[in-house]
Amino acid sequence: MQTPLTFWDEMAKRYPSYDDPAMREDVSKIITWCESTGIDFREKRVLDIGCGTGTVAIPLAQRGAHVTGIDISALMLNKFRTDARRAEVGELVSMRNMDWKKAAEPNSYDIVIASMTPAVTHDDEIEKMLQSATSCGIYVGWGAYRINKMLEALFEAHDCSYPTMAGTTRRFGDAMTRRGIEHKIHFFTTEWEERMNIDDARCYAYGQLERQSIEPDPCKVETILHSHRTGNIVCFHTEAEKGVVLWHA
Repeated sequence: MQTPLTFWDEMAKRYPSYDDPAMREDVSKIITWCESTGIDFREKRVLDIGCGTGTVAIPLAQRGAHVTGIDISALMLNKFRTDARRAEVGELVSMRNMDWKKAAEPNSYDIVIASMTPAVTHDDEIEKMLQSATSCGIYVGWGAYRINKMLEALFEAHDCSYPTMAGTTRRFGDAMTRRGIEHKIHFFTTEWEERMNIDDARCYAYGQLERQSIEPDPCKVETILHSHRTGNIVCFHTEAEKGVVLWHA
């Protein structure tokens, strides 16, 4: 079974960069909405928790923010580093390969953001995130639905429900409410298509199952992939709602 580190290192091989069209559109929606509420990222010290390949950090740096990205996956950070140089914002970003909870000191940043990461899930992680910023915090998670027919079929073939992770934004907002913290929530819809060669798709399918402690059945995996295969390419589509929670420290 995969550990969280090996899962994200494997995902790094296929994870989109900051200029992937679908990713760029989603991040633009997030940043534009935050700015519409009065948030100014220029010259701000920003902590990006679970930064991955820099899909949020690089656009923020392009707006003049000084971003520290933290991630447990060195392979994710390698792509982030390469993309930051390509985007000519290398001087505005720094990267740390470690557990973010060991690096985020109270009030060390102006803004803290956690976007589409499981690194901020439990109450102690939420509390740590709240303590990290002096100005405001931004959480981005799943909204009411995430539909992926290929993954649904894959999990159904293994007699398990597809873990959509739907509702993480609402749950984070509920955590803010329990703490008496005023916040705003914004939702938007998104969709994207993924195309992989058969070997990468097989690794992806195995990783998704093993992440949920499910032993992959090779025959069932091959059957599902074949049904979404054209030539040597496996193609699948995701439709989802994402949400943004914004609060002031």
